[in-house]
Amino acid sequence: GGSGVAEEEAPPAPEPEKSANEQELIALRLGNNEEEAAKRKLGREREEAEAITEGDYSPDGAFLALKDKCFTANIQQYTYEVCMFKSAAQKEGGSSSDLGSWGE
Repeated sequence: GGSGVAEEEAPPAPEPEKSANEQELIALRLGNNEEEAAKRKLGREREEAEAITEGDYSPDGAFLALKDKCFTANIQQYTYEVCMFKSAAQKEGGSSSDLGSWGE
């Protein structure tokens, strides 16, 4: 049974204050995480730049604008997709067949 009076929950206990050493350690960890994320980002950017300079986009780089662009063509019941400097696939319904990768 109920008296119609809602029971109130007790507020959560406050967290104990962290010592100066704990606060400093937390700050160092957060700073280290940000530094590691920045290093990973720079590493990815370097790899992308190296891939561009090592890629075969013609002697004057005329085809670089096509990098990461995909084109499709519908022929009979198939859809063909070619992603420049990456891959080609033949699709029908919900299935896809890999036709190969660029440079392989």
